[in-house]
Amino acid sequence: MSRMRRLSDSSLPPYTITDQNGHIDRNEDNNELSDESTESGSFVNLSIWSKLAYASVGLPYSMQLSIMAFYINYFLLDVAKVSPNYNAIILFTSRVIDGLTDPIGGYLFSRFSFRWGKMRPWIFFSAPLVAACYFGVWCLPNFSEGGKFAYYLAMHSLMWTFMTASRIPHTALTVYLTLDQNERDQLTKYRTLLEAGGLLLSIVFHSGIMTLFKVPKELCSHCENSTLIDQLNDSIAEFIENSTTATTTGSANVANAYMTSAGIVAFFCIVTAIILFFGVREVVDVIPTSETSFFHGFKMILQYKPFLILTAATVASILATQSIQSVLELYLNHVKGNRTIFPFLAGALIISTMILLFVWSIIMRKIGKKMSFFIGNLCLLPTIIIILIKESPIELLFAAAILGANTVACGYVMPWAMLPECIDAFMLETGRRPVEIFYTFFFLGAKLVQALYAGVVQLALGASGFNAKCCDQPESVSLTLRMLMGAVPGGIMVISTICLYFYSIDDKRAKEIQFELQQLRAKPSEGGLIDGMSDSSSDSEITHF
Repeated sequence: MSRMRRLSDSSLPPYTITDQNGHIDRNEDNNELSDESTESGSFVNLSIWSKLAYASVGLPYSMQLSIMAFYINYFLLDVAKVSPNYNAIILFTSRVIDGLTDPIGGYLFSRFSFRWGKMRPWIFFSAPLVAACYFGVWCLPNFSEGGKFAYYLAMHSLMWTFMTASRIPHTALTVYLTLDQNERDQLTKYRTLLEAGGLLLSIVFHSGIMTLFKVPKELCSHCENSTLIDQLNDSIAEFIENSTTATTTGSANVANAYMTSAGIVAFFCIVTAIILFFGVREVVDVIPTSETSFFHGFKMILQYKPFLILTAATVASILATQSIQSVLELYLNHVKGNRTIFPFLAGALIISTMILLFVWSIIMRKIGKKMSFFIGNLCLLPTIIIILIKESPIELLFAAAILGANTVACGYVMPWAMLPECIDAFMLETGRRPVEIFYTFFFLGAKLVQALYAGVVQLALGASGFNAKCCDQPESVSLTLRMLMGAVPGGIMVISTICLYFYSIDDKRAKEIQFELQQLRAKPSEGGLIDGMSDSSSDSEITHF
């Protein structure tokens, strides 16, 4: 390990940009840029393989989140026999730790660099740790109740911590793989497509594993209505029983079922990290920038209005769509009185979203990202109107799901496509490019607001008199669910749309930013430092490995 050295030192990692003399590292023998830097200066289109290699990590990540969301409560309470109080502490505390590790991770991501790249090593080395902890979450240790509590709390906390070490570098890697904004948009599209595919795959995959091991269905002891997982298990069980002759024991091996599912997903997690590490290559921007300390960079970002507005618009948009998704099954059961359509409605939403990701990636190139995001938000309005009408036909909900999928697709693509442009604008204005800090607090803002809203939903349902043990709920519950599905998301989406109106980096400005950057890249040695950047030593040091 060595401290930052002057750029004339040829042993400095070739991808690392410093500001000691206002130039990037050069080969002393021929006074040419290093091979990797030369490659970074050109705008070569990434191959489909490179895009898929980058996006592949999103597939097991999405599967892990989806399976955790559907099954973790049932597993801890009914399989692991953890008490409800311990279960609540485990889930809440681990997510608090998840939020706290974001700024810590941001500091480490900005502070350390490796000879293999700045982001790829984090993804590569954290993948086995994520896989091991994810597998451990679904194991059944032979401990006392207190021992189980300590074990699962440790596994959950470590899993979310290591996920932070993988997830933030993975999204930030978009900026490091190419200098071409169109290619960055393509990377975002591929990543979000595989993440949406992982959500759909996880439901079918895990339900299939449960059925193969003859895991009994989870049925509410007080109600005859089955859940989404029950219905999927029924369908998959029928298919398997008609197409396989495998023999199983009479008793279900629940523990083996969960560990088999977790082991396969954990294996995917490691394999995709290997594919990404060897399938993509980080490039260097030849524009010299000034390094800054984490806390100084954080302070500068909090004062940068475009980033704050974009974060607010993004968080509000995500919150509006997720608020609908989080209570959709309750809405169908207690307002529409028909929970059986839930898997079909959820499937229509996910499949429509996957298709519309391609559609909106084309639209945003025609009319710009800001306008596409704006229109995508408005597509939620018909969905909200249909939801608010209590007597609306069930069939109309499918139209609402397809229309709402436009908003979900835009929420997947637009913010992450707009963030690199915001970072470029920040670099032109300040001479600094704290990419990792931008992505860290982009994630942190969304996590904090979503956690807060989840608590608000529980309080609202409790205040309305909702009782999970009863099938028949009071009319106040129906009204509350319609408000949570309609009026609340509508109000939140209005906030997102207003924020977008005041967002200053529209398509015209984005093109101007790219033009200015191209001009600087065309003559880096003549242009020197970016306006606003001091030519003195950086106010922080980067540790290289």
